[in-house]
Amino acid sequence: MARLAQAATAEGDAAPVLEELAGDGTGWMPLLPVARWLKDVGPGFDRFLQTMVLDLPPGIDAEGLTSTLSAVIDRHDLLRCRLVDEGEGALVVSGPGTVDAASLVRRVACEGDWARRPDAWRTLVLAELDEEAGRLDPRAGVVARFVWFDAGPETAGRLLVVLHHVIVDGVSWRVLLPDLAAAWSQIREGHVPRLPAVGTSVRRWAHALVEEAASPDRVAELGLWRSVVDGPDPLLGGRRLDPAVDVRATVRETRVELPVEVTEAVLSALPTAFRGEVNDGLLAALALALVQWRRTRGVRESSALIRLEGHGREEAVVPGADLARTVGWFTSAFPVRLDLAATDLADAFAGGEAAGRALKAVKEQLRAIPDKGIGYGLLRHLNPDTALSLAPHPIGQVSFNYLGRFSAVADMPAGLRGFGFTQAHDVAELAVLDAAHDPRMPALAEIDINAAVTDTSDGPCLSAQFAAPEGVLAPEDVRELADLWCQALTALTRHVAHGGRGGLTPSDAPLITVAQTDIDRWEKHYPGLSDIWPTSPFSPAFSSTASCAPPTKNRPGPPTPAGAPSTRIRSSTRSTCSDRSTPSGCGRPGRRSWTGIRRCAPRSSRTPAGTWSSSSSTTSGCRTRTPISATSRARPRTTPSRNSSQPTCGRTSTRRTRRSFGCTWSASARSASSWSWPPTTSCSTAGRYRSWWAICCAATAKGTWADRRAAAVSVTFSPGWPGGTPRRRRPPGARNSAVWRSRRSSPPPEGPAAVSAAVSASVWQTCP
Repeated sequence: MARLAQAATAEGDAAPVLEELAGDGTGWMPLLPVARWLKDVGPGFDRFLQTMVLDLPPGIDAEGLTSTLSAVIDRHDLLRCRLVDEGEGALVVSGPGTVDAASLVRRVACEGDWARRPDAWRTLVLAELDEEAGRLDPRAGVVARFVWFDAGPETAGRLLVVLHHVIVDGVSWRVLLPDLAAAWSQIREGHVPRLPAVGTSVRRWAHALVEEAASPDRVAELGLWRSVVDGPDPLLGGRRLDPAVDVRATVRETRVELPVEVTEAVLSALPTAFRGEVNDGLLAALALALVQWRRTRGVRESSALIRLEGHGREEAVVPGADLARTVGWFTSAFPVRLDLAATDLADAFAGGEAAGRALKAVKEQLRAIPDKGIGYGLLRHLNPDTALSLAPHPIGQVSFNYLGRFSAVADMPAGLRGFGFTQAHDVAELAVLDAAHDPRMPALAEIDINAAVTDTSDGPCLSAQFAAPEGVLAPEDVRELADLWCQALTALTRHVAHGGRGGLTPSDAPLITVAQTDIDRWEKHYPGLSDIWPTSPFSPAFSSTASCAPPTKNRPGPPTPAGAPSTRIRSSTRSTCSDRSTPSGCGRPGRRSWTGIRRCAPRSSRTPAGTWSSSSSTTSGCRTRTPISATSRARPRTTPSRNSSQPTCGRTSTRRTRRSFGCTWSASARSASSWSWPPTTSCSTAGRYRSWWAICCAATAKGTWADRRAAAVSVTFSPGWPGGTPRRRRPPGARNSAVWRSRRSSPPPEGPAAVSAAVSASVWQTCP
């Protein structure tokens, strides 16, 4: 039976695998959406390329270089493809061994003094780049060219790699460079190079996307994309782009760099504080900059329509796809509308609270885009029916693309370092920006922004290139926008550095429906809030109760909204009990428990073994099951609250015998398990004894609380005393005479009774 269970588990956990078509990665394939878009933009597609300069390993010769390139070309299909113009365009991939790598390499003798004469070296490499770009001919199958700068046997040379954009994107370079190093490491040892296999071929992915574009779920996104592009997008310049006039020859570029300390904050502090991605901060800064830039020109528009580029490798769209090692042009381009309505720009640029709110707003608007925008390209270019609806609408005057971080060390696996084929640091800009484009090619946007992080000797450096046709925008206007973007990024990092708490957004709680205002209120009341969960189902073997009295004017309801989730609070600095839903706590002295959270000083007593019986709750009219002693039946009563702002249904004490009592803790749709609930409630005694047993469960409250989905938990404690005899706090006839305080405390035991560190953040109770 155990072996059968193991087999069933293994079968259930097996991930699906996308089966390849006949011929695997070779044969005919449709163009991916981004290639279809740019192929028809205008002239110059043949020279549309990406390039990189690599440091070669010492001692490599012509034969070794050719063998290394051949191994990589044979491994990656698109390096052997040719472009065909039939229909909407396609690629035809030939088999391994059909491309002569030696014919693609041109040797240029040089002195190797790129460090001593950087200007001369740069002039040489740009001249060779322009020469090789002219030799590219994707329709003839020439999609790759290489220039070997041979500095002699004593000096490591360099390799200029020129690839047509139809076969490569930013992610592909992180596959190609390690494969080049791996192939050379085997060749230099005299072995035949064997490179790791590719998961899903580009050909299989392209056919799968065509099928996905026609699926009902994908077509249902059409309304979303129409709503994005239908909004306002005031002119940035004097006119819109004219493809016949605004070509690359008229484009002027403005380059900006941010300091290392700002870059490090953008890469780490911002994403950590706001639980987001690097792109969230970059785009929030761009939205702030655009709104401010327009406002200085008399245009008050709070939203910005941006054409955003992503890596496009959304494997979840095609179950079973594995694109981790696939080389190709997968880029997705889609419109996003970032709205910063009601944002105080002055406070945001000063690094105030408005900066954090702006970043949260942008983060949520980006998360609202399904599958990171890949659906727009499918509907616009791969589905002829939906394409007619989207074609008339431009997708933004501003184009933004974050290419990621380029590092000669981090991009190369540790086992392959020292074998060359790493990015040359002194020409890093060639790695992140396309160069040698056809000057006749139309400009793609009024402002085209390419940003990337490059590792330098001082640390990571974020740079961006703002490119705009001079007939649309003056260079000084572009410079002003670029400077505003840098200022906004600096303000966001200053906000976090000066105490901005960041925090959660609704997308961080995918299991519940919650508004940002609710999260902000919880974070203000519980500064250590780290997670939000829905109510967990309780075991049906446990009993349920709903002991909440309806709220009145003098007894307001709980501070949490309907369906308030569970939370985890990691720290508390209060010196008193922190588990009350009032900022000042319950007012009782607090003792730090084993979880690090200050709680009320406990009161408890032994609870003799009892039997289960049903009794009616006169407080709420609900049925409850409570344990009673063998000699006395329970009679519930409600302990009044000391604080008039708290409801009286906080805790129901049940008198049984002289040395037993039970508690009913009420919460608003809280989540707890039978093991984790007791120590997460204030005034709880269970977490302070070595042996204890807790039985608890939740049920939806009835009556006036039904709309709020309030829940109550019936908890009965049977603690074992750490030692000695409990001391009676009050005479037997006094109020709460059954409540006792222990003499010392200790953490709960390990095992099934070990409690969760999660603190119930909206439990409100009455401490006697």
